[in-house]
Amino acid sequence: MTTILVLVSLVIFIAYNMFAIRKYGFPTSLSATYYSLPTKWRWVFTIFMWAVALLLMPAWLEICNSFSDWREYLTFLAFLSCALICFVGAAPNFRAFEMESKVHVISATGAAVTSLIWCLVCCWNIMYIPILSALIVLEVALITKTLKSSKVYWLEMMAFAATYGSVLVTSLISQI
Repeated sequence: MTTILVLVSLVIFIAYNMFAIRKYGFPTSLSATYYSLPTKWRWVFTIFMWAVALLLMPAWLEICNSFSDWREYLTFLAFLSCALICFVGAAPNFRAFEMESKVHVISATGAAVTSLIWCLVCCWNIMYIPILSALIVLEVALITKTLKSSKVYWLEMMAFAATYGSVLVTSLISQI
């Protein structure tokens, strides 16, 4: 059941990004899509971020609880990463208000760092998954020739791809 939640989260993530890219072009960052949306539809960004994080969290925490070694003590990284993504959604107007900007930037950076630490430390036995996921995203960035103009966006996509790849593969392995 939790694998289905991860897949729903992934579908929402891909659908939002495909919509934003198709309608507005490649953004400088995922958060910049908030400003691309018409003012009356900007709430969609918040719902998107919350949905992605809150649908991912149950499976991620279940995976952490299935570890029977030292990795179970790193469960807080999964929780913190999802909580920080929710804060990014709660503080989307980062260009207008200084305090909101601080919350947004710290939360976005913290989410990326904590998720990547979890991927690299807890998924050491499948290290190729986060690395391969990031390389696929890099290849897409090179093919679309948007790596330089959308650097932050592609770094965010690498972090999300590594996380989704690691969580999905670990979730599937634990069900076997």
